[in-house]
Amino acid sequence: MKKKLILLENISQAKEFLAHSEKFKECLPITFNLMVEKILSEKGIKFKVEEEYEKKFLYKNIHEESIRATWKLCQKIQLKYLDIQIVPLFYYNIYLIIALEKKYLRLLREIIKEENPEEIIIFKSKSGFDKEHFSGIMENVFNGKIKIRNYHLKTKKNEFKSKAIQIVGRIQKLITKIRLNFYKNKNEIFVSGGKIYFENLVKELLKDKKNKIINFDNKMRKSFLIGGNYLPFYEFSGRKNVLQNALKWKFLKLRGNWEKKDLSKISGFEKELEETIKKKVFFMVGSMIPMLSESLEEFSFLLKNKKIDLVLLIEEDSPFSRGIVQLSRKFKIPTLSFQHGFFPNEMSNFVESPYYFVLGENQKNIAEKVVSNKTEINIIGCPRYDYLLKEPVQKKQILYAMEVANEDILIPNFHLTKKRQKEILRGLFRELKKFPDYKLILKIRPGWDLKEMLYLISKEESYFNFEVIEKTDNAKLINESELVIINHTTMGIEALILGKPVISYTYRDLAKVNPYTRFKEVKKVYSQKEFGFAMKEILSRKSIPKYNLSKEIVFDGKSSLRASKIINSILSSKIGLSNHHRYF
Repeated sequence: MKKKLILLENISQAKEFLAHSEKFKECLPITFNLMVEKILSEKGIKFKVEEEYEKKFLYKNIHEESIRATWKLCQKIQLKYLDIQIVPLFYYNIYLIIALEKKYLRLLREIIKEENPEEIIIFKSKSGFDKEHFSGIMENVFNGKIKIRNYHLKTKKNEFKSKAIQIVGRIQKLITKIRLNFYKNKNEIFVSGGKIYFENLVKELLKDKKNKIINFDNKMRKSFLIGGNYLPFYEFSGRKNVLQNALKWKFLKLRGNWEKKDLSKISGFEKELEETIKKKVFFMVGSMIPMLSESLEEFSFLLKNKKIDLVLLIEEDSPFSRGIVQLSRKFKIPTLSFQHGFFPNEMSNFVESPYYFVLGENQKNIAEKVVSNKTEINIIGCPRYDYLLKEPVQKKQILYAMEVANEDILIPNFHLTKKRQKEILRGLFRELKKFPDYKLILKIRPGWDLKEMLYLISKEESYFNFEVIEKTDNAKLINESELVIINHTTMGIEALILGKPVISYTYRDLAKVNPYTRFKEVKKVYSQKEFGFAMKEILSRKSIPKYNLSKEIVFDGKSSLRASKIINSILSSKIGLSNHHRYF
């Protein structure tokens, strides 16, 4: 009998499937979501998971191809507001759309090839097409019978601000505005990134009484204290302008024009993805433009009124951050971006700030390939690490600092896929059983939507000697551990700084995105067997060799001091950026 498949991408689809299970009893369910996998398992339903179709090289070069396609698209689609190009601000969002559609296209082809179905049932909602993949591409890939099941997609609602929170937010912003008006002849430094990234640097900057620090974002956050100094928070909640209506109509006209063009030919992605990528890109840009334009309008208003002297950024990935860099350049206000995370062997994001602060010499060499030749790169180290201290406290404990990309942004051949995450967990659990005296600590991020995977594999392998930690003092956790296991995370460099042995458990084809391939101090392993040998050897050592990290990161406790000297020099310069830099 010919096979019938039913594809389940999210929990809402799974509930629809279960509610009408009698109608689908002849269908083989295939899941693409961890929680759907859990639900079906608990119901005792036989199904397949996407990992079963994840063949070697299936996802080869998706990341690289998607970056190239994204840049081409961003350069071609012209839409201006406040004299800056709007579409390139959404570079990362567009990249995600293209990369994920490429992933699901390849996966669908593999499923059809292996299962050879007569019929495929997919789900389609009226409002959730941007959260679905198969409804937009199935007809372009499968020649058999396609049945579309309508359903209601339950989406996470935006966090609702209670009236009390809204009032507190307005009062907080009002206080910050008043303080700005009283900062006469002061250096007004706007900082985006939060306390964890800039605390040590802010302490140095505040030693100069002329410097006043304002923490900011386009979402509400708390004000806080650093070294006894109050740091006010400014929320760029938005400022209306009649030009925003004009922008809306310009966008609608632009979208209409581009609906007639062949995006796949322009950007180089597969023809089968033409309509779905076009639809999702324009939907995403159109839905985000109103809030972004209002936030940038407010930022521009402060620039015009000379309320901002310098901007510090921890990233240039979000549309708001990228817009800030462009607007600041227009008003000749310096922006300084800090290296966030640890560079792999190739960088994929483009840095446009006139100043870029990096960790070390090798990091600078990598960064030079993706910044303007007019951008000044300074090696300063990492202000966050200025006060990292080795502590003698140690437990019978092994730390695994996990990769924690959520499912909806997990890009194959850049991140570990679910299949690979599961394989590594199985390898860890099986080898750790041989060391029952050691407790395994699994360090993840709060809100990680693949957290349930830990317990699924634990149950499968009958290994329970572990603890999951979401929020903690990383340095304390590392100091307490005898061994730190990573894939590619920045916690690896923190562990090396603190003198801990590090194993990078990963895959050979991910060498481009694994910075630790450059580190002879880090043991690279690619299988359970290799991991077992490496762990046994490390735990039997009587002493830990000294690490030489000087090429990768400057670590002398003076990173904040170096950065503050450069920042103060820029602020004190009467020449400013108009003569010091030319922008591309």
